[in-house]
Amino acid sequence: MEIDEDLKSNTNIAYISMEIAVDSNIPTYSGGLGVLSGDTVRSAADLEIPMVGICLCYSSGYFYQFFNEFGEQKEKEIAWNFYYEFDKVEKPITLKIENKEVLVSAWLYRVIGQSGHVLPIYLLTTEIEGNEDWMKKMTGSLYDSTSRWNRIVQEVILGIGGVKLLKSLGYNNIETYHLNEGHGSFATLELYNELGSIENVKEKVAFTTHTPVPAGHDRFKQDLVKKVFENRMPKEIRNLADDNGEFNMTFLGMALSRYRNAVAKKHGDISRKMFPQYEIDYITNGVHLPFWVSKPFRKIFSKKWPNWRSNPYVLENA
Repeated sequence: MEIDEDLKSNTNIAYISMEIAVDSNIPTYSGGLGVLSGDTVRSAADLEIPMVGICLCYSSGYFYQFFNEFGEQKEKEIAWNFYYEFDKVEKPITLKIENKEVLVSAWLYRVIGQSGHVLPIYLLTTEIEGNEDWMKKMTGSLYDSTSRWNRIVQEVILGIGGVKLLKSLGYNNIETYHLNEGHGSFATLELYNELGSIENVKEKVAFTTHTPVPAGHDRFKQDLVKKVFENRMPKEIRNLADDNGEFNMTFLGMALSRYRNAVAKKHGDISRKMFPQYEIDYITNGVHLPFWVSKPFRKIFSKKWPNWRSNPYVLENA
C-alpha cells in the first residue's frame, strides 16, 4: 500500500541516516547511531512531525550468536527476507556510478505514532531485477569493509539516491534534509545540482555530528571520488570537502548546512574545537521512553499515570 498523497504533500523534513533501528529484529542498524535514529523517528511519529526517513536495506552481514554443545561461541548468519515486513516501491530510480547506470529501489516501512500518525521510512536497495550481479551487492552489508569503493558507493546511494527517490515518489515539499552524521552528505550534491548554488543548498540542510572518533568521519581518497563520480563532482563542492588531500564527508555536510548540532553539551565543546570554522549547537540525546520500558512496567505506569506515554514527565516522582 502506497503512502497517502496528502501525507507526502505535507511532509517537509527528510531524515537521512545510514542506520535506523526501526525494530530490534530488523537488521538496519549496528549500534548507537541506529538506536538513536530509531528513537528519533518513533518520537517524531508520536509528535506527528511531518517527516520521512531514508536508510539503506541490508540483506546480509548480520548473525546470531549461540553456544554449541561444547560451550563454544558460534555465529549463524541471518538471511533476511524483506518481503514479509515491508512494501516494495515499484518504480526504481537510476544512479550513475562511474560510467554505469545502477537501479535503486526501496522497501517501505511505516512507523506508527501513538495517535496513528504514519512516518514512512524508505530503505534503499540495489538488490533488484535489472542490475548486474555485482550491482545487487552494493547495499548488501552495513558499513561494508571489503573495499573503500563499496563504502563510498553506499553513501552515494544513501545521499543522492535518497533525494532522487523522494522526488520520484512525490515528496515535493521537503524544506529540510537532516543529515544524521556525514554518511548522507552526498545529498548536498544532488541538491546543488537542483538548486544551483551553495547558499540555496545550505538553506535546505541541517547536520548532526555524533562522535569525535575518526571512524565516525568518513574520508575518501580524491582519486576514488573522481573514479566514482567521473566529471560529475563540481570543483567548488570538492574543495569544501578537502581534508589535506582527502574528501571528508563531515566537512561536506557541515559546509553545506545552515544548522549543525552535537549530541551532548560536552560533545558540543569538543566538536567546536574539532571544527572551529563552524557554529555548532548541541542537543542532548534522548530516548523514546515507551519503546524501552518493559511490558510489566508499561502496565503499572498505565494504571497509575494513564497519560505517561504522551507526558513522560509524570514519571519524575515515580
